[in-house]
Amino acid sequence: MKKRFAKILAIVMAVCVLAACGSSAKNLEDYYTKAGRIEQINTTMMKQITAAGYGSVYSNVWIEVKGDTLSYYYQFADDTMLDPDMMASELDKSVAGTIASIKGESGVSSEITVKFIYLNADGSELYTYTNQG
Repeated sequence: MKKRFAKILAIVMAVCVLAACGSSAKNLEDYYTKAGRIEQINTTMMKQITAAGYGSVYSNVWIEVKGDTLSYYYQFADDTMLDPDMMASELDKSVAGTIASIKGESGVSSEITVKFIYLNADGSELYTYTNQG
């Protein structure tokens, strides 16, 4: 249950961190690379997860941006099992709002792809969820 909550909490935190930024850009990569936003967001995400008591669940969290694709990475501290159906269901509920928030804050009008990538402790991929909007 704690790990499921941590997964959902990480999604919510990602949305909150992104909502703190604002300006207009030609694409997401342009928006996030200006003024060191990526480094800022990566630091903030890990601090929030640690402050919420889930630093032992994730060894690292970060984002990467290429063109109009934003990828969230969540690396577990220990190997874990994920239920893909449960993850898809939870992510479906929040991603539409995430994409709308990103578009509103960044000023990007093109189609945005958001990916959530979950990794085992050794870096091997457990699950990837992709949504376009």
